Amino acid sequence: MAPPMLTTSDLPPPAALEYQMPLEPRDVPFAVYDPHDGNTPMSKFDNIAAVLRHRSKAMAKAPAYWVLDGKGKEIASITWDKLTSRAEKVAQVIRDKSSLYRGDRVALIYRDTEIIDFAIALLGCFIAGVVAVPINDLEDYAKLNVILTSTQAHLALTTDYNLKAFQRDITTQKLNWPRGVEWWKTNEFGSWHPKKKEDMPPLTVPDLAYIEFSRAPTGDLRGVVMSHRTIMHQMACLSAIISTVPSNTTGDTFSSGLRDKNGRLMARSSNRGEILLSYLDPRQGIGMILGVLLTVYGGHTTVWMENKAVETPGLYAFLITKYSATLMLADYPGLKRAAYNYQQDPMTTRNFKKGIEPNFQHVKLCLIDTLTVDSEFHEVLADRWLRPMRNPRARELVAPMLCLPEHGGMVISMRDWLGGEERMGCPLKLDMGSDTESIEKVGEKEKPSGPGFGSLIGGGSTTPTEQQGRTELSEVLLDREALKTNEVVVVAIGEEARKKASSEPGTVRVGAFGFPIPDATLAVVDPETGLLASPHSVGEIWVDSPSLSGGFWALPKHTEQIFHARPYKFEQGDPTPMMVEPEFLRTGLLGTVIEGKLFVLGLYEDRLRQKVEWVEHGHEIAEHRYFFVQHIISAKSLEKWAQGDW
Repeated sequence: MAPPMLTTSDLPPPAALEYQMPLEPRDVPFAVYDPHDGNTPMSKFDNIAAVLRHRSKAMAKAPAYWVLDGKGKEIASITWDKLTSRAEKVAQVIRDKSSLYRGDRVALIYRDTEIIDFAIALLGCFIAGVVAVPINDLEDYAKLNVILTSTQAHLALTTDYNLKAFQRDITTQKLNWPRGVEWWKTNEFGSWHPKKKEDMPPLTVPDLAYIEFSRAPTGDLRGVVMSHRTIMHQMACLSAIISTVPSNTTGDTFSSGLRDKNGRLMARSSNRGEILLSYLDPRQGIGMILGVLLTVYGGHTTVWMENKAVETPGLYAFLITKYSATLMLADYPGLKRAAYNYQQDPMTTRNFKKGIEPNFQHVKLCLIDTLTVDSEFHEVLADRWLRPMRNPRARELVAPMLCLPEHGGMVISMRDWLGGEERMGCPLKLDMGSDTESIEKVGEKEKPSGPGFGSLIGGGSTTPTEQQGRTELSEVLLDREALKTNEVVVVAIGEEARKKASSEPGTVRVGAFGFPIPDATLAVVDPETGLLASPHSVGEIWVDSPSLSGGFWALPKHTEQIFHARPYKFEQGDPTPMMVEPEFLRTGLLGTVIEGKLFVLGLYEDRLRQKVEWVEHGHEIAEHRYFFVQHIISAKSLEKWAQGDW
């Protein structure tokens, strides 16, 4: 919505005309190739179904999935050829027996432990050219009915176990069956065995791949549409980021100028995929993006375990070691449980399995799904869990990912080694004067001696360079009082911020995610007026990227307001605000950009607004002050709040 028009007398003062213009997108500086084959460009595939068929031919007997229960026991596994033939069978039955048209919606109803059955059903929908609608909450009958009705899904895919449980619940609660929906048990379909001369049926996929439903903070249930083109772009970005992670053994950073014999820019091909260990829900958000879509795209092996496995002291570390995991997909609650269990009793972890010493040497990234960064815990995680488990790059592993759970779960910011940030058009070096240093200089300090841990910023086994300083996780100390009026006053940055965090009263410690993902345009906007924020203020994060969804399912007004928002700015002397290109997705997150990196303070809904009024020289003055819930909830802060010292 446009802000109200101002008259000449209402024009903001010249200082208010300083806007942080949207950050220009960075490129992926090379072509993305199949991690298993440096001669196969991934751009030759139009959709995930085409990649799946390639996987079944190129790496038929390699494992696609291992599924573990809450005790870490293997309960299921599947190879690429078997996964593909079962998905092809689902597609064949949909084509031959369902009377559905291309683009019709099909509900997928599976438990999280049924990740293989879920992946088969999802990929089967892609091959058949229908739109998948994952429904992850079978107990919420009202939600199930709303989704089935709003998407007009007349076919639901599930397993015999789920169907029996559903029948039992409906009978017990005296509910009516959802009308006009046919229920199929995909675990009984078997595999597809074509006659030798028969070719694969051609792939004719619609624009849409799947619709992901989630609740807005207001409680509304909304479906976000994801297209095949969006998925492939997401996958290329994530693959590029993963392919450039520095090696654990050499400590070198990937050279973005690396070219093949034909002079073509290329990503490093290891001729083997990643091994992803995850306990996040594989049926939605980032758990599905990495655990199903990227698994197929990169030909990786996903080891999925029930999240309660993390609670058993030593089990998580044992599984990381046993499967030689290269990527960990986690969240703060699980990592905190594992790290603190180790602090309390290191020997339980070290002796978990007789004769097997925990060893994280293969881990390249510890990916953390979160909306705000916990810098203090990162120190514990890296220094007191990852490093003792023999990972030489402990500080560089920690990679919080800013995902948008209400908008399909896509990553919009995380640390990467792709470079190109000088093209973003914003200052990459904060001038802090002489008392503190900018992030570029932090790495030049000597590594702290002894077992102590200097910071997640700088340090490492190689001589840091300016480029390496760019890839570190930054953190800042912000003035708490200034934040109340949406101002960003940086008290310290980098190493200095870490040192002063406990001794500087009246400050808030905030960690960065990283630069925006490649090809993303990012803006910071005043959510109340729609005007671009100034470079030193808090605003709502707006983002535009080919990796993001195009909107909500069947909610055109919401789609227009949230996925096609346009920010404004004033030109000097002109009372009419002008629109700024392009159209953006409003994330609902409040934060700021410092040195090109994204710092998030919290959700718009988590911010309290207090109107303060007073009389000065006979005039009534009013201003709004803002408080973020997570900055208030500490014992000391609550005490001050109660005493009225805020």
